[in-house]
Amino acid sequence: MMKKVTVLLFAFFVALCAGAQEDIFRSLQAGGNVVIRQSNEIENAVLGHIARNRYKKNKGYRIRIFFDNGQTARQESSAIEQAFSESYPAVPVYREFDDLYYKVAVGDFRTRTDAMRFLESIQRNYSSAFIFAENINFRPVLRPDEPDVMENGELKMEN
Repeated sequence: MMKKVTVLLFAFFVALCAGAQEDIFRSLQAGGNVVIRQSNEIENAVLGHIARNRYKKNKGYRIRIFFDNGQTARQESSAIEQAFSESYPAVPVYREFDDLYYKVAVGDFRTRTDAMRFLESIQRNYSSAFIFAENINFRPVLRPDEPDVMENGELKMEN
């Protein structure tokens, strides 16, 4: 008998929570707002976790948009870095000199699929671009007053 009561109470609680979630989603779809209140301790714990893991790297992918060792490679790589940053300010750009080559890579993509989507969008301007595996940086955590550069889990493209 006690098991039946416990199961019924649990089922009632689950149904109640599911109904509340539907109301939240309906409210958001109708243009409403949902306010989440949390204690400072939760925010401090998250910020502490971020600080402790600041220099941790993830395995991921980047897109190489420039690779050359010619006499003008230094100037070209700088110009490409600047032009790309102006066209895609939300996408990180990495310029390096390694093994006598100037290289410019862009993005911090967690999956090859994400990198492929972005590569397709820049292919017309960077026809020799290619994807390569690399340790990537974590995406920075945004404060509520900062604009998000992501939309539905993907980079917002502005150009």
